[in-house]
Amino acid sequence: MPGIRQGVCGSLEPNAGTVAGSKCVITLPNLTKAGNALAAVVWLTGQTAPITISISDDQSNANWAQAVNNNPTGNESYQAWLCTNIAAGTKVITVTPTLAMGGQIHVKIFEMWGVSTSVVSSALDGTSSGTSTTSTVSSGSITPTQSGDLLFQFGLDTGDNVTTSLTKGSGWTLAAAQLVDGICAQYQVYNSVSAITPSFTKSGPATTYVTLAMAIKAQSGAGDSTMVNGSCRYIQHHWMPDSVSSRTLQFPCTGNCIVISVSHGNNTVTLNTPTDGNSNTYTVDVHATASPFTYVAIAHADNATTSTDLANLVVAFSSAPNDALNAMIIVHDMVGMKSPALGATKTASGTQGSPGGNLTTVASFVPNSGGHSCVVLSGGIDSHTCQTLLAGTAWEWHTTDMWIPEEDGANDHLDEADPFGLVYTSDTSSQSFVFSTNAANTNGVQDWAAVAAEFLAAPSTTPAQHPIWPILVRK
Repeated sequence: MPGIRQGVCGSLEPNAGTVAGSKCVITLPNLTKAGNALAAVVWLTGQTAPITISISDDQSNANWAQAVNNNPTGNESYQAWLCTNIAAGTKVITVTPTLAMGGQIHVKIFEMWGVSTSVVSSALDGTSSGTSTTSTVSSGSITPTQSGDLLFQFGLDTGDNVTTSLTKGSGWTLAAAQLVDGICAQYQVYNSVSAITPSFTKSGPATTYVTLAMAIKAQSGAGDSTMVNGSCRYIQHHWMPDSVSSRTLQFPCTGNCIVISVSHGNNTVTLNTPTDGNSNTYTVDVHATASPFTYVAIAHADNATTSTDLANLVVAFSSAPNDALNAMIIVHDMVGMKSPALGATKTASGTQGSPGGNLTTVASFVPNSGGHSCVVLSGGIDSHTCQTLLAGTAWEWHTTDMWIPEEDGANDHLDEADPFGLVYTSDTSSQSFVFSTNAANTNGVQDWAAVAAEFLAAPSTTPAQHPIWPILVRK
């Protein structure tokens, strides 16, 4: 039976790229499993004509193909892509438009198991798309040719409005619910060949949603659903304008620990203790500042009561930053964590001037655990762009900020140019978190701050295996 193993949902960012060939680079929170599939959903706006894109990855998977698209106006493009029968170890996905974006870009990616390993044209069992100006967002009817398909629906608010809530359709499970930009993804296993119209509901300002849906054929025994204790299986990105002091979020999750990373540009404004609708208990674990423009922090909840319908997650600061920059909030769904989960922490700050180059943030970090653990890094910089978290030795390294190579030297970047990352380790060797920076910037990132926090896996002689989300079957 098919399902979702991991995912990442980005945030819309203005001025994402201004030159032809600018790329958006996304890193998954885990290495993929052989024989699974990847779905990438891309929204582009602000161009002079609908943009065509290409998608590639670090394992040179050859089956990437567009599954369905929806271009509601001449300067917008919403596309769903699929790559079947992927190689084990895929981590980095690159989206390359053919024209200058000049506006906004959003990407979300999910790894699926139990679906067809055939090429995309044969693996698909129907698609649909639509546009909605009402509270019900429907993509149009799909009639599968076989029972047991994995159905996926994606939707996005085209008006840059903050959605109040996103509610799954009957029989569906939320895979993403990002209220800040009105981004929704839901799925189900559909054991029928009757026509179905994928739909979800939203509340909030009157606006226009675009939506896509696809049915992917199931294949018995294909791929691998497993995930070891101590893993991050879903990441959701959010931005917050500097004029407000809090965001109320939804966060579909099923692990047992929620980790929140934040950064903004006012070193006098601090993170309050988060709260959520399931009454989980959070602590602010570590924070750091650099004068005058940088504040970063990490918070988490142990033994979290999680749900794909988790709502009212409030991330608030002591006041609005009012720093002329957006704050970034990145939320992690952690599976199989020890309680208490927090291990080692460390902070660092400084100033990088001319000639720029690689930025060493937290240096000589030593984990507490000799077993499996996940180290989360949150960083903030004053100027220009951090890009890739450079791999050290022994550990498994993942860059969790989404970034765009600044081919024109401009300060255009997803996640406000700040360095975010996570690393898996099973030893206590000392490691440093080093980020590459924009080569066109020879003045350095100026003031910067960073924090690292280790989260410990639950001990097990044989590490527990976890499917990412519960599977709902509609008959």
